[in-house]
Amino acid sequence: MLTADIDSGTAFTGGSGNDTFIADETTTAKVSLADVLAGGLGTDSLTIYNSKGVAPQMSAIESVTLNTIAGDYNASTATGLTTLNVISADGTNTFTVGSGVSVSLANTAIANTAGTKDDVVVVYDANATSATLTLNNVSSGGTNSDLAIKGAKIATLNIATTGAASTIDALLTATDTVVDSYVITGDKGLTITDALTLATNATTKANAITSTGLTGDLSYSLGTIAANQNVTIAAGNGVNTVTIADVNVDGSVTATFGSGKDVITLSDATGSVSINTGDGADKVTISKLDNKYNSTDKETASVNLGAGDDTLVVASTVTEANLASGVTLAGGDGIDTLNIDNDEYLKLFDNATADVTVTGFEKLALQNGDSGTFDLSKVSSGTMTTVVLADGVNTGGGLVVSNGAAGLTIDWADKDGSGVTAGGAVDVSLKDASGSADAVTLNVTLTDSDDTVDSLVIGDFEVKADSNSKTVETLNIAVDGALSATTASNVKTAASQYLQITSLDLSGGVTTVNISGDGSTKINGYANASTLVTVNAANSSGANNLSVAAGTTFIGGTGNDTFTGTQAQFAAITSLTGGTGTDTVAITDTVLTTATLTIDDKAFKNVAAAEAISFTGANAGDFSWTLGGYANTFATNNSGVITATATALVAAADGDTITVDASGLSGTNAISLTLTDTAAQAGKTNDITITGSAGGDTLKITEAKAGAGGDVSVDGGAGNDTITVTVTATHAGTVAIAGGAGDDTITGSAIGDTITGGAGADKITGGEGGDSITGGTGADQIILTEAVAAQDTVVIAAGDSNVDARDTVTGFAAIAGGTADKLDLVGAATIQADGVTDGSNFNTIKSHTVASGVITFDDAETFAAAVTVNSSNLSDVLGYLAANITGAGATVGFAYDSNSDGTNDATLIFQNNAGGDILVELVGVTGITAVAGAAGANTVLVG
Repeated sequence: MLTADIDSGTAFTGGSGNDTFIADETTTAKVSLADVLAGGLGTDSLTIYNSKGVAPQMSAIESVTLNTIAGDYNASTATGLTTLNVISADGTNTFTVGSGVSVSLANTAIANTAGTKDDVVVVYDANATSATLTLNNVSSGGTNSDLAIKGAKIATLNIATTGAASTIDALLTATDTVVDSYVITGDKGLTITDALTLATNATTKANAITSTGLTGDLSYSLGTIAANQNVTIAAGNGVNTVTIADVNVDGSVTATFGSGKDVITLSDATGSVSINTGDGADKVTISKLDNKYNSTDKETASVNLGAGDDTLVVASTVTEANLASGVTLAGGDGIDTLNIDNDEYLKLFDNATADVTVTGFEKLALQNGDSGTFDLSKVSSGTMTTVVLADGVNTGGGLVVSNGAAGLTIDWADKDGSGVTAGGAVDVSLKDASGSADAVTLNVTLTDSDDTVDSLVIGDFEVKADSNSKTVETLNIAVDGALSATTASNVKTAASQYLQITSLDLSGGVTTVNISGDGSTKINGYANASTLVTVNAANSSGANNLSVAAGTTFIGGTGNDTFTGTQAQFAAITSLTGGTGTDTVAITDTVLTTATLTIDDKAFKNVAAAEAISFTGANAGDFSWTLGGYANTFATNNSGVITATATALVAAADGDTITVDASGLSGTNAISLTLTDTAAQAGKTNDITITGSAGGDTLKITEAKAGAGGDVSVDGGAGNDTITVTVTATHAGTVAIAGGAGDDTITGSAIGDTITGGAGADKITGGEGGDSITGGTGADQIILTEAVAAQDTVVIAAGDSNVDARDTVTGFAAIAGGTADKLDLVGAATIQADGVTDGSNFNTIKSHTVASGVITFDDAETFAAAVTVNSSNLSDVLGYLAANITGAGATVGFAYDSNSDGTNDATLIFQNNAGGDILVELVGVTGITAVAGAAGANTVLVG
């Protein structure tokens, strides 16, 4: 252990073993220039903690470790030293060593110092011809963080990586060395930001960057290669990211890479370049070739991508003049991609031109190009099977991909969120379609990196025959565009997201179109489709929208598909079988005003399986649909229900009517109909008449035009129907709703409706306006709701609302004035006369008193105090009323505790009737003081 005094003599002289000298300068300097340390015969070391930068006199000590140092350190006079280890330097240091000493730098951030100062410098003596540098977790503080190697005769720089990856802004060798080769080894990554410089070897003219012994990743750029300077790059198997900035005429670069996923950029070259990327999915970008590649010049450019799925990018700065001769581009093994700008650049690689040799590429990718003609037979010996259209390309000018290899795929993808766009026609053909199973595939990806969905619209997609008129049998369309549930909120605001083909032109004789993927496909129509036999979306889970064509079999997928066409087109298909989703037959027919669109039942004869029918056309004339026959089969195939929508009707002229009659559906088959008219006019007889089936129908009928003058009539027919009618508050026509037999649920409109429930236990909600509601036989629920008070009339006909199955009325207004609601009972209501009566006893009820039509009961022979009527004694009360309120039409009302909690919460109205006594429950009506034929406060108005 060194001391603060002068350390020398036998105590600081090593022996035959491996001796260790230690100095801890954390608090006090322990090393001075006067200290004399001598090693011995072993492998000896000196470790200084928190070094002050002072080196002792040393001999026969092989290793010095500086564990934290601020400032410089000069070990050039030490004899026998082989290694200087620096740990946690302050980043502004100069380390001076003699020949043959390796320097290790660890856990050090090189300072960011602007100007001419080099931040960390390793200086070798004048006789050193090579330098060895080991890096462990060395980082750069910024763009001015320099690591300099100095030594007038140093020609080879050996760099090893260990521990953790290192990043250096600039590795400086040009000023004070003659470094013409680098040897890089180790197992950790190394990034050198600024360009490496290589001195020209005056004798061999050869330079080398060798990293075959490096298993970590390596990133660097190579500065200007001068004339007569020949650089050899031999890389390891990590990921090599290398930029070759500029190769001057008569200079050369020969680069060979290992099995990593290498990224190589050739920024500019006038001299010769040879790049072999080896195995791995490599990417080579050629940014510029100067015009020296011609028949009179010896310069050549060769790129061989080797094994793996590689990509060669030819930037737009490469011109035809650059490629006059001597250029060889080879894809090698694997699925390799030639990435170019547009069709003009494809001409640069035309096989008919002897100047450029292109082989072994299977994919052609368009970076920015969008339109033009791409003859794939002229490139890479016609081996290209895929054309990749990059993000954001636009085919507005028309895209022609001709003479593709067998199994040609158009791969159109949005992967960076910029969105895929299109516009004009896309024409595709094969070079040889003479086989019996030739196919073209359109593969579209609509989901980008942030999991939002874009849309792609192609104006016209045509599959053509080959030049010998041989046909392509199959078109495969694969669309990926589904969202994950967790990011569904990221869906873009466009109306829909899908691949849309405005016109699918099958002039090439296509017989089968297969649709797959989790995205959606929309085909608006077909051209030259006489050969089409099958459109099969069985392997698609998207929501497809497919136009139909005559003579074709359509098969749906697992999503909710829509099949679109006119009635005539549907009648002419071979068959339609939807998949496992909810599939829709969309009828597009329309007629002009005053004409009639009659839905022909034969339109559904070839529909083997679909769940819904939609009438999508903006029909301006009459609309008439009588269901039966094939429509009945349609319902039978869907658990007895035919689901139909017609929400775009625009019947506007006087006399244009809408009629749907489902009474022809057999058995319990039913219709679920949503129908909307949007254009009826005030004073016009644009009537809507809907007749349901004998099954349980769902009828949602809307007249959306304000002030419309047509009458709306809906009859549910038998079955448990659900009927909703919607009109505007200014509707000038009438609304009549009949539930028919069955337990119906009816919701009225915004005006005064006439609603009849019919037989069954119905639930009727009146809505706005003064409604007239007849519950019909059965125990009905009648709900009166208005935001603006109006007089509703609840009609109790003979046989309705009896003591065994009474109607309940909620929202009944027992008030004074013209908005008081009214009970319209059977015949004339006679209000029972006032008085106290000891009536004929019925079980517990023995007397009563009547005041203004309101009756109360007592369980005593002489009336003394009213009892509370609830479910426990209601039967006694009703028996008492039958025995004692016997006049024709005699009517009384009494308070009722419906939940037996001791508080009255309803009023029951009783009327003696020869056809059966009537009982109506007014829910929530309490505190009644009168039952009368004229409205008044706390008065139940009866008539």
